[in-house]
Amino acid sequence: MNDKLSNAIKIFCDATGFIHNAEIVHGSLFCKLNSMTDFSYTKNALKGFFKFYNGDNVIVKGYKLDGDNYSFDFI
Repeated sequence: MNDKLSNAIKIFCDATGFIHNAEIVHGSLFCKLNSMTDFSYTKNALKGFFKFYNGDNVIVKGYKLDGDNYSFDFI
């Protein structure tokens, strides 16, 4: 994942208001969310972001880590 796309994802996450501490590591997004409802919404929002950003249909896989930490992979 290039730096331009990583920065765009971070800006998108900051703009949502419910994705906190977003960090891209080796192409995966690690972040904190307020609730599980935000988890489902975030997956769909990230799909929409990729569709808008570069026209790709990207599969977004989400994983709950510990506490309120989550990770998302883009395929």
